[in-house]
Amino acid sequence: MSPFRYAALLLLLFICSLINAQTIEESNQISSETRITSAERIFGLVQFWSEAKYTFAYFDQVPKLDWDAALQEYIPLVQNAESDDAYYRLLEQFCALLKNVNTNIFRPDYLAGKWDRPQLGIELLENVPVVVNRSKEIGNKVPLGAQITSINQMPVETYLEQHIYPYITAGGEQVERRWATHDIMKGPAGSTLNFTFKTLDGNPGRATLPRNRSSKAVVWEVQSPKRPLVKFDFLQGQVGLLTINSFKDEKVTEEFLKHLPNIRKCQKLVLDLRWNMAGNTEVAYEILKYFTNKPILSTAWQTRMPQASSSAWGKALTKAAPETLNEQDRYNQQMYWGEIWHVVPADTIQPASNPIPEIPIAVLMSNYTASAAEKFLVAANVLENLTYIGEPSFGDTPQQSTLSLPGGGSARISSKRDTYPDGKVYVGPGVAVDLKIAPSIKDYLEDRDVVLAKALEILK
Repeated sequence: MSPFRYAALLLLLFICSLINAQTIEESNQISSETRITSAERIFGLVQFWSEAKYTFAYFDQVPKLDWDAALQEYIPLVQNAESDDAYYRLLEQFCALLKNVNTNIFRPDYLAGKWDRPQLGIELLENVPVVVNRSKEIGNKVPLGAQITSINQMPVETYLEQHIYPYITAGGEQVERRWATHDIMKGPAGSTLNFTFKTLDGNPGRATLPRNRSSKAVVWEVQSPKRPLVKFDFLQGQVGLLTINSFKDEKVTEEFLKHLPNIRKCQKLVLDLRWNMAGNTEVAYEILKYFTNKPILSTAWQTRMPQASSSAWGKALTKAAPETLNEQDRYNQQMYWGEIWHVVPADTIQPASNPIPEIPIAVLMSNYTASAAEKFLVAANVLENLTYIGEPSFGDTPQQSTLSLPGGGSARISSKRDTYPDGKVYVGPGVAVDLKIAPSIKDYLEDRDVVLAKALEILK
C-alpha cells in the first residue's frame, strides 16, 4: 500500500472513531437489513475512493469528475443510508461516476437478491428497448417486439436518465445504452412495475408485472441458442464461416486446428467473433498467428506509477504553470497529478510456420465482443485482408485490482490501461468497425442475420 493510501485510511479510522459512540447507539435500533455500521460504511467508501485515486487508469475519460469533491459529497450520504441495500446502492452510484465497464461494486450475498426484473428479455434494437423474450407465465400480456415507451408513468428516456444511467458503469456509448436497456426494468424484488409499449404494428399497450424473475424457475418462450467453442461451415462459393465463441482455454486452439485443413480450402472466409466475450489472450494470439504471414504487434499496456516522495514535492507545485518548471519539478508535478506511467510496449506475434493463405476475410463483431477477442482485433487491425463488420466491441480490459467491502461485498477497479501498439485507447470506446450494421427489430425477431448477409455481399 502506498503512503498516500495508508494516510487516507488512517484519516478514515480517525473519522470513524469520532462517530463510534453514535454508531453503537444506532446499532441497537437497526433492522434486520442493517448489519453494516456507519463507521464501516464510511470505511468502505473511502477504501474504494483511495484505491481508485491512486490506481484507476482512466480518469482522462471523465474529465469533469472531481474525485475528491465526490468523496466529500458521498460521506454523509452513506453514513445516513437507511439500510445496507441503500448503502450499496450509493456505492454503485459512486462507482458509476468513473464510467468504466470494468470498475464495479459487487453486493454481499445477503443483498444480492434485493433487486430483480420481470420475466421479460429486453434488448437494444434500433436504439430503443425492445421485448425479445418472455416467460410462458407472461404469455401474450406483452407481445414480442414491443418497444418500451414509459416506465411507471415516466417517459422511457426520462426514466433512463433519472433511474438507470446514474448506476451504469460502462463508459463507451455503444455499451452504456445497451446495459441501461438490460436494466430498464430492474427494481426492488417483489415490487410491481407498470409500463407502456408500442407493438410492431404501432398499436399502444400497457402492462403491470411483478419483478420476480429470480424467485422461480422461468420457462422462456424463446430458447437461447447453443454456442459451441468453435464451429466451421462451408457456405456458397468456397466461402467458409468460422465461428469462435471463446478464447478461454487451450481446447479452443485444439478445436480450431481440427478445422484448419478445411479453412485452407476457402477462397474467402467469414470469422464470427460476435459472441466471444471472454478468454485468455495467449489463446487468442495463438490462433491469430495463423492469419498472418508477417510479424505483427500485440496490444501494449501501461499503469500509473505512484512515487510518494515525488508526489509530495509535486503537491507544492500544483499552482505553477508547467512551462515555468524545470524538468525535475515538472516530473514531480505530474507525479502528484497521477500522470506518470509505467509503460509496457507491445510484444511481437510471430506468424505460424504454415499460415492460412492471404484471402479476403470479413470479421463479424458486436457490442458483446470483449476481453481477449478485443486484443485479437487490435493486433489483427493491421492486416489489410481483414474487414471489420457489425458494431464496435465491448471496450474492456481483463485486468483489475480488487478489494473487499463491508458486509462481504467487493469491488474491482481498472488499473491497467490496454492500448493499440501506438498507445491509442480502445477500453471504453471499443474497437471500431469498418462497416457498421445491426439488425432491425424485425430482423432480430425473424432470426435474419443481416450482419452475415452483408459480409457475404462484401466478399463477393
